[in-house]
Amino acid sequence: MSGIEVYSGEMPDHRFFRHQNFCVAADGTDLVQTDWPMGNESRQMCADECMMNDQCSGYEWYENKMGDNNCFLLETGWEDMRVAGGEQGGQWLDAVCYERAEWPMTDDHHHEC
Repeated sequence: MSGIEVYSGEMPDHRFFRHQNFCVAADGTDLVQTDWPMGNESRQMCADECMMNDQCSGYEWYENKMGDNNCFLLETGWEDMRVAGGEQGGQWLDAVCYERAEWPMTDDHHHEC
C-alpha cells in the first residue's frame, strides 16, 4: 500500500454553490431552464457553458438525463428570479442545482467601492 488515496467523487467547483434538487428563486419559484446539449459531455463542461453566458445564474445537472439532456442552463439574469437555491420539497429525478457564486461584471451590474 503506497498511502496515496484516489479521490473518486465529484471535485468541488468554487464558482458554484451546490444544492440538491432543481433550482428555485428566493421565493421558491421553479425557474425555467434551457436544454443545453453543448454541456452534456460532463458537469464541468455544463458549468463552463454557464460561466460563458452573462445571463446564466446557475444550471441543473441530471446525471441520468432528463429527456435527452444532462445539462440545463438557467438564463434568468441577476434580478429577483435568479437561482437562489434548490427546491426543499421532494426530490425531482436526480436533479442537482448549481447556483453561480459570483455575478458577471457587466455594464448593468458593476460594483462600486
